[in-house]
Amino acid sequence: MPAVMPLPTVEPIPAAGLPAPQPRHIRDMLMSITKGQMVVGGIMFVIIAATMFYAFAFLNVYRQTHPWVTISEWIYRNVPPGSTIANEHWDDALPLALRVDGQERRYEQYKHVEMANYEDDNQTKLDMIVNNLQKADYVVLATNRLYDTIPRLGDRYPITKRYYELLFAGKLGFKLVAAAATYPSLFGVTIMNDTFVDPKLPRPAALSQTVPPGLVINLGKADESFTVYDHPMPLVFQKVENITPDDMRAMFAGTVEAAQQYQIRRQQAGGRAPARAPSKTFLMSDSVRRAQEAGGTYMALFNPANLANRLPVLFWWLAVELIALAALPIGFVVFGNLRDRGYGLTKALGILLVAFPPWLTASLRLIPFSNRSIMLGIGLVGLLSGMIVYRRRADMLAWLREQRWLILTTEAVFSGAFLAFVIIRMLNPDLWQPWNGGEKPMEFAFLGAIARSTYFPPYDPFFAGGYINYYYYGQYLGAMLIRLLGMTPSVAFNLIVPLLFALTFVNAFSVTYNLVAALRKKVADFDPSASLGSFLASHGSLLAWALAGALFVAVIGNLATLGEVFKGPYNKGTTGIKSSIPGLTTIARVADGLSKGLKPGQQVFEPFNYWNPSRVIPDTINEFPYWSYLFADLHPHMIGMPFTILVLGLALNVMKERRRKARSDPPPGENSATSMDSTLMAEPPSTLHVVLAWIQAHLSGVTLGDILSTVVIGLALVSLGVINTWDLPTYFAVVFAAVLLRAWLENGRFDVLEAVVRFGSIAVLSFVLYLPFYQNYQALASGIGLVRSRTPVGYYLAIFGFFLFAIISYMVVDASVQRRSVVTRLARLFWRHFDDTPLVVHRLRLLVRPHDAFKTGLYALSLLVLALLMLAVTGQWIIVLLLPLLVVSVALAFTGDRKPEHVFVWLMAFTGFLISLGVEIFFLRDWLQGGSAYRMNTIFKFYIEVWIFLALASAVGLAVVTERIHLTLRRPGRLTFLWYICLAILLFCVALFPILATPARVNDRFPGARPPVGTLDGAAFMTVGKYTFDWQGKNYTVDLRYEYDAIQWLLRNVQGSPVIAEASLPYYRELGSRVSAFTGLPTLIGPQHEQEQRPGDTQVGPRENELRTIYNDASFQTITPLLKKNNVRYIYVGQLEQVYSPSGLAKFDQAVGQYVDLVYENGKVKIYKVRDNL
Repeated sequence: MPAVMPLPTVEPIPAAGLPAPQPRHIRDMLMSITKGQMVVGGIMFVIIAATMFYAFAFLNVYRQTHPWVTISEWIYRNVPPGSTIANEHWDDALPLALRVDGQERRYEQYKHVEMANYEDDNQTKLDMIVNNLQKADYVVLATNRLYDTIPRLGDRYPITKRYYELLFAGKLGFKLVAAAATYPSLFGVTIMNDTFVDPKLPRPAALSQTVPPGLVINLGKADESFTVYDHPMPLVFQKVENITPDDMRAMFAGTVEAAQQYQIRRQQAGGRAPARAPSKTFLMSDSVRRAQEAGGTYMALFNPANLANRLPVLFWWLAVELIALAALPIGFVVFGNLRDRGYGLTKALGILLVAFPPWLTASLRLIPFSNRSIMLGIGLVGLLSGMIVYRRRADMLAWLREQRWLILTTEAVFSGAFLAFVIIRMLNPDLWQPWNGGEKPMEFAFLGAIARSTYFPPYDPFFAGGYINYYYYGQYLGAMLIRLLGMTPSVAFNLIVPLLFALTFVNAFSVTYNLVAALRKKVADFDPSASLGSFLASHGSLLAWALAGALFVAVIGNLATLGEVFKGPYNKGTTGIKSSIPGLTTIARVADGLSKGLKPGQQVFEPFNYWNPSRVIPDTINEFPYWSYLFADLHPHMIGMPFTILVLGLALNVMKERRRKARSDPPPGENSATSMDSTLMAEPPSTLHVVLAWIQAHLSGVTLGDILSTVVIGLALVSLGVINTWDLPTYFAVVFAAVLLRAWLENGRFDVLEAVVRFGSIAVLSFVLYLPFYQNYQALASGIGLVRSRTPVGYYLAIFGFFLFAIISYMVVDASVQRRSVVTRLARLFWRHFDDTPLVVHRLRLLVRPHDAFKTGLYALSLLVLALLMLAVTGQWIIVLLLPLLVVSVALAFTGDRKPEHVFVWLMAFTGFLISLGVEIFFLRDWLQGGSAYRMNTIFKFYIEVWIFLALASAVGLAVVTERIHLTLRRPGRLTFLWYICLAILLFCVALFPILATPARVNDRFPGARPPVGTLDGAAFMTVGKYTFDWQGKNYTVDLRYEYDAIQWLLRNVQGSPVIAEASLPYYRELGSRVSAFTGLPTLIGPQHEQEQRPGDTQVGPRENELRTIYNDASFQTITPLLKKNNVRYIYVGQLEQVYSPSGLAKFDQAVGQYVDLVYENGKVKIYKVRDNL
């Protein structure tokens, strides 16, 4: 007979205490019910029944094919490729990318025109509508988002309202040919909503196809959340009649005049504020503008002949090492609770500490940004460190002797990572190329402008007279090193990327080292007399896992790489196997493709496309650290990575703190308030006295080291907000959790007041330190929205599957060693006696009585299981996956021994899973919110955070799991062997990306001739490069040698940072604004992203018009006021300007000698200098 294991948290029930059953006759019970109770009960029954009916009917919506999928399949089957489809802006673009009839079909197979129907009504708007309808073969409305709202504003949108009325009435030559809809339904009863009730629009006859059979209950108009975000009704209109533009315009008679009258009335009423009126101008004052223009002479700052520019790699490395050395004593104190004293983290900390004083003084207009202000920052850090060395020299010397080999190992890790990425950048240093150039021109322009700025915020190189309204602090950290060394920015760009990679790598190494050293059972102590060989022999395993943590964070790729490898065999393979087993059909098709490659002359594998593993989820970006560093766009998310890990190191150090005796509780029998005033105890103390007593008890032991730690944590934490604002909320929460958990780890209870006070002091101090930034910066996000569709589980596993395998393995092992846990013991009990489950349950109910806490936990578990079942029924599989992982992470963090490192690992795992869940529910509204890529930036920014949290937790988890297997199993069983095989396969898969992507990326260079391998000059491609681009239907070829020579002349000869006019073309394919990008000089208006920095259209639109006038107008006298207004000192006429405005350039030659001077000319470029007396 199976034995029941006793449970420590239950109490035996006395036999005499068993209650006797008290049955009650059903008839008596029914007779006692009054009529009133029956009426109330009947009403409640009807309400509950109706609610339950609607709830289950609504669940059936998710069991049907989504209307967008249905309509996309219809489009692919019925609309010929190459047809022109009109889609609406601020709505999802159809068709979706799908596999239809065995073929991969994509949105790009069709031409598209955009109906910008939310724009203000005017003659231009009418022309847009008419022209687009002339081009379009089909009009696709993904939802009722626009046609449900615009017609209600008939005064504001008379043209667009008429458009919808004519379209739905079939009078524009288009006929409704397809529609798809799903509605809540149950037992043949359908609850239908109607999108044509309000506003009242003509109802196309073909809509009758969408009415389901059976009993239909039409509830009329439904909330937008149902008809736009949940189960929309997409419509497809096909052109069946060609209507001439004149006839079409005649249908809109009177609407243009009505729109003009509305604009007049609005102006008479004082106009209207933009949706979010900017509270800042984003413009520099005249005095600051003059100071910015007067400073920053290129040759005075970045002389190519100086020693640092002859040996750039060596001097860059030395500068970082010297800054780290200056900050080492500060790190020794701040990271005093970590095993390695945070040595690896000190380099990132040193850069932050040294960079802050020159930034602050330049932001307050106290000291201009210069080498002197940077040396002041180094001097202040060195002075503070000197004071620490003087007071703690004995401790520091002992630490250096004891951990000298660990210090040298850490230096080797950092230097090796740095040099490895320097080599990668040498193999491809180009800062632009025509198809995968990325946004380096924008970032390089920002970097150059920051390095040349006199005060902060730095001037905007793409908007003359304005400042950068962006989180520029990350680029500033690189610019600080550039100014310190006087290094050429085009070379320094390719050293900043390796530096950031190396900092990320060594920071992850340090954090993993400290966590693994605390959690593994066998860790050798430091031996001051040990040789290097002895040290590596005793610490080799620990160092290997620390290195694994660095590799997991900064080097490995995701599992989608495997799919990219086998894409070729998959495309060439065919199979008749149709299986419901996930993946079986795909494997059979790949195997068939591989078999074809065995034939002579057959090549089934395609060149590796490194781009696709970063675009797993459609319409989003899921970059991971190595991809970002390999692609080398100097984006804030990439710059912020090492500093986020630095904050994690600081948070771990906080969790390991222990109170000193001065802060300990008073002796028994004494009250803390007594030490203040014995008379207070004559009566109960007031709230004020309690607070004062608490302050005295908690502050009496505060040391200078505590204050220094608080300042450093605040400085590092809020630096994330000015480097990459997206990181700030997450790491604020992590640091707060660390502060809150510190007290619980020490004495088993939460001291919320202490956590709030301490964290509040950190937050207030840090925001005060960076206040000059926030006084000028304005974020342009417009709130939080609800996600319309979830990420398929397969995509999530393709990105994070390796980490989930590692963390779930750690969960199993960690739970198995928590022998005192009731949940663990119950799970073990049912596992061992699974066949006798009813008997086990019966005996548990008879012999044990659980505590209230256990009951609460059991109820919560039951609710979780019920919720997971409901989510599974509705197809919310990503939530079904993540929710249990969240719960288990919390449970394991609060069970077993209260080791800070143990709790911290589960805190990281919990945070990663919570963010993963959060982006499946919410997204941050930005300029992409109206289209299918509405959560692109949300996934992009937050998945980087998830990667770092899960990567670190995975490395630590695997270190613990492998040790537990080694210590507890003398002879590994089949399950263990299978686990190792799975681990090896997954490691192989994630290691493929750096192996395959690195050569693919370094060869993805500028076409044609290339500069010799070995240079780090990111502008060298311009000396030999040529490219062709399409502009308004014509192809143009640009020979960059002429542009390069002209840019070099500007760098050598221009004094200060004056405004230069150049054409504003996009830079992705055309390299627009190449002058401002490669010189750092401010231009009138840049080609990309200025609208995102400057909300509304009060600055960007007028400036674009002014630039067009300057280049297009035939008269120089006409443009003279614009040149004066914008302080233009140079006018650049190169190959792009000849494309941008070929007819308006003659005036510049005609003005030579009177208004301008021709100061430079080569075969394809002219540069004019505007005279001072203009």
